[in-house]
Amino acid sequence: MKHLGFREDIDYTPIGCPSMYAKGKILKQRQINISNESKIAFNLSSITPENIMQFAFCQMQNYKNHYLVEQNQDELKLLFYGSKYHPNKNASQLLPRDISHPLLQENRYHIFINIPTWFNFLHTIDLSIGSKLHGNIAAVLSGCPAIFFPLDSRMRELAAYHAFPAIVHDAVRPTSTIKEMVEKINLKSHILQQEQNFQHFLYFLNKNQIDHIYTYNSDRQEAPLDKLMAQKDYFQVESALYCKKDELIRRFEIKNQEQLKTISKLKKKVAKQDAFIRQPIVQYAIEIANTYPHLKRWIEKRAGVKQE
Repeated sequence: MKHLGFREDIDYTPIGCPSMYAKGKILKQRQINISNESKIAFNLSSITPENIMQFAFCQMQNYKNHYLVEQNQDELKLLFYGSKYHPNKNASQLLPRDISHPLLQENRYHIFINIPTWFNFLHTIDLSIGSKLHGNIAAVLSGCPAIFFPLDSRMRELAAYHAFPAIVHDAVRPTSTIKEMVEKINLKSHILQQEQNFQHFLYFLNKNQIDHIYTYNSDRQEAPLDKLMAQKDYFQVESALYCKKDELIRRFEIKNQEQLKTISKLKKKVAKQDAFIRQPIVQYAIEIANTYPHLKRWIEKRAGVKQE
């Protein structure tokens, strides 16, 4: 923003990702000792570059206790219903697309729909690694060591601001290893930066007269919402391959209702379009276009209709 003429702390103030301050000014992290028995959680997506995908799936062969943690709705449908996943055309072929993929067959494919079960899972993980920013931030907040692969300028700026343990995505080779990354990178760099960033975040809130829970105690590590959440029971989404018959029937009923709603919306859309076409002025335009082929082709070209 400086390059555009904006003045820092006058026109704008960088504060990083607010979720990083959920645990206050002090971050705790478990010690890491990578071995073949280590539990590794990968986070990838349909936009993850092929070199990182190849690296990840190659490393899965070396660490038998591996998991893939996803975050998107279409991936949730793959896990919840067993529906086929259709990522963008540039997505790696290594990504699971149906329930025949080994990650689903072996129950190593996870998606979390609430923070408590996500953190409970991450408490058992030795290292989180991948290209999903908030997938790794969740790991950091749960005390799990993490390695970030920033994919774009937004992620790079946040990684730099918070001093996350990060590796530029195009520096990752398919033959790279987790062990060599752990040896080369400072996995605690963000912990040293946290208090300074947290104090700056409070400065931003106070300057803008925004009430917050740290007004009288900046050392607190729990929010009032944490206590409320602790009073509830949360469930983790179980794979359609591993849930009981009654649960599977319930899911199919939910999916059927969703499909009926989709069909209803499509019918309304078609009816609306049909009503438009039946208008006299539109019918007259169609008649003229059919009478004059050159005009018809011009209209179709303007409308983006492919020519035969």
